[in-house]
Parts: sequence; C-alpha cells; structure tokens
Amino acid sequence: MQRRTRGFTLVELMLVVAIIAILAAVAVPSLFRSKVAANEVSCQSTMKQLATTEQVWRQTDSDRNGAQDFWTHDVAGFYGYRDALGVSLKMVDINLATADPAGWPTYTAAPFLLPGIVSAKSGFYHSVMTTNETGNPYQLDPDGDGFMTHPTRFAFCGYPAAYGVTGVRQYIINEEGVVFAQELGAVPPTTVWPASDPTTLGWLAVE
Repeated sequence: MQRRTRGFTLVELMLVVAIIAILAAVAVPSLFRSKVAANEVSCQSTMKQLATTEQVWRQTDSDRNGAQDFWTHDVAGFYGYRDALGVSLKMVDINLATADPAGWPTYTAAPFLLPGIVSAKSGFYHSVMTTNETGNPYQLDPDGDGFMTHPTRFAFCGYPAAYGVTGVRQYIINEEGVVFAQELGAVPPTTVWPASDPTTLGWLAVE
C-alpha cells in the first residue's frame, strides 16, 4: 500500500511566511543603509577626483588658452572638451561627465550623446559651484570664448539624485582639496561656497 505524504498545515505555512517577513524587515533596512553609505563613499572619491583633475588641467593648460587657470564651466567638459586637434580630452570617465545636472553640452565631441542627457553616478549628481564665500564668481571668461575659467579658485558640489534614497548628504570641495559634508535635507544643493572655513557653518570635514 502506497504511503501518503503529509503536507504542510495552514498554521505551518503561516509561520514560515511570518518568519520570512521578519527576516526581510530586519535585512532590507540594513541593505538600504549599506547602499546609501556606498553611494556617499563613491561621491567623496569623485569629489577628490575632480579636484585632482583641476590641478592637471591647470598644470597642463588643457584648454590651450596660454594661461594657468582652472576649468569652472561645467563637469562634462573634463570629458568632452576638444583639444587643438578636435579630440575629446576624456580626463574623467563618461559616467561622471553625464552626472552633470546641467546636461550634456552641445560643444563637446560626443555625437552619440544627446544634448541635455543627465545620469546620476552612483546615485549622485556633480556640478560646478558658481560663487565663492565673498560673493565673487568662480566662472570668468577672460578670453571671451564663452568658456568659464578662474585663475586661482574652483569648487564642486556632489548631491544625491534622490534625497533619502540614493544618499542623505551633499559634499563640496575646492582648490584646498578637503571634502566637506552636510545633510542635504529639503534644501536645494549649494551653489555658493559657504565660508572660508565651512565647519563654522555646520559642515563636517570628511577627508
């Protein structure tokens, strides 16, 4: 005689479902926090990369304008600005170049990208800052060629594409090379360097 196999009772199934739900409730927030933390570490690294790229730009006169200055026009230009031979500089990777919220510019040599394209890098956007702590602009056009540079200063901001989802803090860096962080909250990302010492206004030096 064939022996019948005993199935699960409704109570047992409900118990298994409850255990899975409890485990998910514990694990999902932890995974989410880990993802946010990883995105923020990536942003800090990117801010350092931008500062290093600026130093290379200035030392090598990448735009061949005959002046030792910093590029303050946008982030995408580090990839798409054309040299004297019409070749894109590609000083940063394409993922960083397209994380510029200003959108992909029309002046760059990258026809496979449509103007205006924006794609966050590891959940963060990266943009140039426009004004220093004294109200003076970072963006000057001494050559009258339409491209913005500055002889001695620059600053960048990195901020989450979706606050609370891809990150919670915004990051800034200038020519001093120190990354500062502050929780973004509901306020727009900063476009003005906060102070000669940002820690006096609640920013935290993270590197």
